[in-house]
Amino acid sequence: MNCTDNCNKALNSTTFVRNYTIKNILIKFVKVTIWILGSILLILFASILLIRLPGVQNKLTQKAIRFLENKLGTEVRLEHIFISFPNKIVLKGLYLEDQSADTLLYMTELSVNTDLWALTRNHVKLSSIEVGGASARVSRPIVDSTFNFDYIINAFADSASVDSEASPWKIVIEDVSLSNVRLSYKDGFSGNDLDTRIGSLTLRLDNFDPTLKAIKLKSIEWMNSTITFIKNKTDVIDSSDVEEQEASYDFDFDNIVFKDIRVNYRDVSLNQQIEATLGELEIDTEKLDLNHHVIDVNKVNLKNSFISYITNSESESDFKSEVEPITIDLALPLDWKIRLTQLELSNNGFNYYDSSKLLQQGVFDKAHLSVRDVYLGVEDLSLSTSGLSISIKKLQFAERNGFAVKSLSGKIALTETQF
Repeated sequence: MNCTDNCNKALNSTTFVRNYTIKNILIKFVKVTIWILGSILLILFASILLIRLPGVQNKLTQKAIRFLENKLGTEVRLEHIFISFPNKIVLKGLYLEDQSADTLLYMTELSVNTDLWALTRNHVKLSSIEVGGASARVSRPIVDSTFNFDYIINAFADSASVDSEASPWKIVIEDVSLSNVRLSYKDGFSGNDLDTRIGSLTLRLDNFDPTLKAIKLKSIEWMNSTITFIKNKTDVIDSSDVEEQEASYDFDFDNIVFKDIRVNYRDVSLNQQIEATLGELEIDTEKLDLNHHVIDVNKVNLKNSFISYITNSESESDFKSEVEPITIDLALPLDWKIRLTQLELSNNGFNYYDSSKLLQQGVFDKAHLSVRDVYLGVEDLSLSTSGLSISIKKLQFAERNGFAVKSLSGKIALTETQF
């Protein structure tokens, strides 16, 4: 055996040892990586299981209650917190008390579908918010402009400081659903009282971000609700404060459905009252762009609805004599483009009653109108700078003293030069 053979054997042996060492290092690295990832997944899986246990969730509930009570200084109750990681949070039996020991808010159940992982990226995505059973009472005394919930805003004001160097938060809301909700608003300072009972309200939004001035609604479904608004004071508006303002939000919606809605409005000082019953209203739009003066509606259907307006013209005249009249131009700008493809009104009616005038029978009484069986069919309504055009397919109604229109149809075209 010569020197060359010995050198080759030594070289091969060195190469084998080096390859074996690299192979072992790679195998160990893979094993350690798998072990670390497996440990992380195991800890995460265990955390997910633990957070679903009743005992753990009860501890979370008690910690949340203690935090809020220490922060607000008022009584807080919370029956249960349920967290289904990573996309659902449910609160049950939430009770907040105001500083007068009265109920501010009680919520039977609040369910939020979200992406908890996205919070690490400053992204709040609320796929759905569901409120099932709630009661809120908002109030303000006559001599004070402070609402009964202002203490909550003040309590968290020190925690709401904005870090200018941090990444901005992005908030997206998709669906909101309310059922069996009551809101009581008693504002002694402004003289306005509002009582709202919502049977069912569903808003389907197109990635609504409250930080942006744009609201796009896919649909609104509102049913079985009552609104009562009482105005105890009459606002006196200075004509110098009346200014033309552009819409601050870009608002658009695709479809609206309202069923069985009742609205009651009363102005005590003017002795006015409006009662409206909305049987069914459906609106389907093609485009709604108020900022650019475009309203394009495919269909409006209103049926089984009634509105009653009761007033006292003597009370109105007394008020007007005390206040300088204000002239506000309500005319649409010339650059508006309005299109309505189809309008259908069926089995509707309205009342107008002036309590300061004597009721007359057998003659047309403009102070006491009662119109029933209103049917109206309209197609291809268009209003723009070029003029107005409308096709009336059917008009029918009957007034209480015998005046009636049994059938009316026709087309109307109005331009700058002809009618």
